[in-house]
Amino acid sequence: MRSLYAAVLLAMVVTLSLSLLAFVAISDRVERRYIYPVFEAMDELELESARQAWTEGGAAAKAVVTARHTIKTNILILPPSVSGITRR
Repeated sequence: MRSLYAAVLLAMVVTLSLSLLAFVAISDRVERRYIYPVFEAMDELELESARQAWTEGGAAAKAVVTARHTIKTNILILPPSVSGITRR
């Protein structure tokens, strides 16, 4: 009876380990294939808008664009009461 419990326990541990390994592999592949390119494209757009602001308006215009992107990010992630941003 004891060896039966040990065999069942071993089978459960192996099954859970393989399931976890498969989950991690699948989620890593999805993340690299579909999610990373989206964030890379968003970063590229922000960089391009900062470059354009720098060439057209100098440091002051770039600071405005950078602040605008930072505020949008804070609003999306944190509620105003937490981030300290007040809406006007």
